[in-house]
Amino acid sequence: RVVGKRRVEYEVRSPKRTVAAMDGSGSGEAGGEAVVDGYEAGAWSHVETPPHEVDVHEFRLEVNGEPLFLRGFDWQPIESQLSEVDPQRREAVLEQYRDTQANAIRVWGGAYLEDERFYDFMDEHGILVWQDFPFACSLYPDGDPAFRALVAQETADIHRRLHHHPSLAVYCGSNEVDMALFDRGVDRRWGNRIGWELIPGVLA
Repeated sequence: RVVGKRRVEYEVRSPKRTVAAMDGSGSGEAGGEAVVDGYEAGAWSHVETPPHEVDVHEFRLEVNGEPLFLRGFDWQPIESQLSEVDPQRREAVLEQYRDTQANAIRVWGGAYLEDERFYDFMDEHGILVWQDFPFACSLYPDGDPAFRALVAQETADIHRRLHHHPSLAVYCGSNEVDMALFDRGVDRRWGNRIGWELIPGVLA
């Protein structure tokens, strides 16, 4: 079903490019880099990743004791303001999402909290929700007691509103905040105490 149509015009200035998939498939060299006009592009292009051993901790979701392979997408709001959302249009988008046979959806930390109908839809169709808290792509004054108090209250309010939904599977403290700290050479557990300490403490 067609939800809506938009016409976009753009010019491709450099059609020659080499893009490697994160798993090494596709054209170009493996490693998850994109090379455009001879320059590396991408958030991780400056990070050196020579062969090395890593400490891998298993992470998986289980439902009724059975491991679940997640198939899903990242949810971006269909409008920049919740008050501008057309419920029927969003329902149509969610139905398209459901029809892909997805079983999980991740609500991005840079987005607003969706209304009850969004989470009711996930409950009704058995789609698990990975819910980011609203901290994304930036650094926050987590050493400010007043700010921490506001975050604690907001965290409690979000949990109080969402915890009864059976589709709610995962809370995540933030989006790309740790990466921003890494880029600045700051230890993530010191620079992101909201995500590593405050939010888990409120939810405990």
